[in-house]
Amino acid sequence: MQYGPSPHAVMGPPPPPGSTGPPPQLSNGYHVPNVYPNAPNVRLPIASNSLYATSQQGGGAALMASSSGSPIGYGYTPAHGNYLQSRAQKQVLSYAPSADHRIMLEFRGVTRKPGAAAPKPLWDLYYVQDKVKVSIGAHRIKALAWEKLAPRWRVHTNDFPLTAEECHIYNKNWVEIIPKDPDINVISEQFYKANPKNPAAPIFKTGKYRVDLCIPWAIVEAFEAYQLQAAAAANANDTPSDDDPVYVERTAATSSSKTAPPSSKKRRPGRPKAPTSQASTSTRPQTRSKTRPVVNRSEAPNTTQSTANPLDAQEDEDVDYPGLEDFEQEQDKALEPSGSNHPNPTQTPSAHSRAAWAHALSQQIPPSKQEIGSLLSLTTLTVHASVAKQLTLNELLVSKPKASRGNLQSYLEGPITITLQLDLRPKSQKVGGFKMACFGQSFPPLFADNSICAKRSFYTTKGSDGVTNYLPHPTQRQSQDLMTEMLCSTWAAALLENVYDNIDRFLAAHSPGSLQTLTIPRMRFVRAAFAAEGKQLLPASSRALFLLEERIHEESEGKFRKYINNRAPIPTSFPDGANYKLTHGLAFVSDYQGGDTLLTDPQVMSDPSLGDIFATGNIPSGCQDFPAEHTCNKYCEYFKISNDFDPMPEAASSNDNGSQMIENRDRNPEPSGEERPAKRRKQ
Repeated sequence: MQYGPSPHAVMGPPPPPGSTGPPPQLSNGYHVPNVYPNAPNVRLPIASNSLYATSQQGGGAALMASSSGSPIGYGYTPAHGNYLQSRAQKQVLSYAPSADHRIMLEFRGVTRKPGAAAPKPLWDLYYVQDKVKVSIGAHRIKALAWEKLAPRWRVHTNDFPLTAEECHIYNKNWVEIIPKDPDINVISEQFYKANPKNPAAPIFKTGKYRVDLCIPWAIVEAFEAYQLQAAAAANANDTPSDDDPVYVERTAATSSSKTAPPSSKKRRPGRPKAPTSQASTSTRPQTRSKTRPVVNRSEAPNTTQSTANPLDAQEDEDVDYPGLEDFEQEQDKALEPSGSNHPNPTQTPSAHSRAAWAHALSQQIPPSKQEIGSLLSLTTLTVHASVAKQLTLNELLVSKPKASRGNLQSYLEGPITITLQLDLRPKSQKVGGFKMACFGQSFPPLFADNSICAKRSFYTTKGSDGVTNYLPHPTQRQSQDLMTEMLCSTWAAALLENVYDNIDRFLAAHSPGSLQTLTIPRMRFVRAAFAAEGKQLLPASSRALFLLEERIHEESEGKFRKYINNRAPIPTSFPDGANYKLTHGLAFVSDYQGGDTLLTDPQVMSDPSLGDIFATGNIPSGCQDFPAEHTCNKYCEYFKISNDFDPMPEAASSNDNGSQMIENRDRNPEPSGEERPAKRRKQ
């Protein structure tokens, strides 16, 4: 390649046909300073592509930089404007070892605190992209990582400001992945080895390559600070103002950025909302029975959500295309008879209007490939399901059932035979910390409707291709895990029910005018059932087992979210404190998560002196450190929960009216008959 003055710098190019006078002399650079009158005035369109511009080095970059700001003069046509872009594309194809060689990229969203030994993974910012060309370049890797992880960041943080330019990509050894010239084959050497028989044709072996999309620590720290402030504001029944310094600083920094993150539509960055549930708007909630019936989720309020759960994450192929649903709704409205909704199904066929006939007939279209595929992917199982009983605390304390010794009938209702239709494909599994879940239906309905969520405990294996496989535990281990989860859910539901019973008694003891107005959310844990595959020809050790639960529908319950975590435990301080006092400091419920009114996957924290009980997440320090880490919120103050956490006297725990459990701020507790271990008396 010749670098230097243009060959026509002295003589100049030949004049175009029909022109008068010689053409102007070109300078010694690469652009035309004077535009010839009869020549097309064309600019290089690729000059506006900043991503491409930054990826070029050497003569190509110099040529583009010189010509990007000046028009192309005599001797050039509009086709020349695409020369650099076309050359780069052909260059990538020519250098690629093979277009058929594909690998997998494992994307993780991480951050790294200054001075930390290793990066820290962030929440559910994780995605595996398969069928990626091994010749991929650094810019394309970063674009893919941002495309897959940015939506999850926006869901988890509720659009906390972040741009792609603020992030960097690293490999598993924390070496930054930077572009080459040309920007191809930045990671291909990891998948080729020398071929002794033919050195010119290296041997390719596919695999998985980890890419960490590093979000600056300052941004993560700012989000966590704002999250704590939002939780504190929710505790004070207030919302942070728009002049919050953390939010203003991050929003200003984002708005000043030249390149916006890829998105289908512009959205104003929002602050993370405090996790609240407005299930009740009156001061005095409705009185509930001892055994609460299953709530119709279609009647539950839909409120704003915050954090997404890994089990509820959707894959790319499940994304709805915008505008289609709106179009179908408008079409349905146009076909409906005027002045009425859908036709009355009790009418005779001759009584329906022409519009009603047109509407019904127009819906009979062939199913799509996706609809057929989802139908064929379902697995049908016949199972024997035993629904967990709704036991009160008194029933649990008096009967003292020992589930570990085979007395499971104390916790379960009689088995019924049902048919399950589940999507058990690996890509349809929603993987959490201890269990994986899939959605399906039961016939006849096991709960309020046919929809169910089927959960199983799992273990992981690595395939020969490096992909992590999630497999359900064998039957013996599975039965122990699922029954432990069911026992934990039974106790958590009874403890939460007891809190609401005491709230009802407290409100009944006070006249409506004597109390301030306070919104009290009404929530419960989902009903659950233990299900075992009913094939008689299979040995008991080979049958599939499931923990079936009511499905938490996003349409009626809002986005799946956590109401408490290790950083912001304030929203559930009231039920935690009430349960801790009620159990004499022996247990309380943690991990409140779910929708507006339905909760799932609870964890009961217990004193380590009770032994290894309940589920895997029962951390001994959780109950030991509760007195020191508990922070009262507005509900504690409203119901007068004291913060001393001394053991309750035996008489108070058996009081029928239950008022002492809540209204005990001014009570001096008498010494308990059973002293707690000294290590738990933290002040």
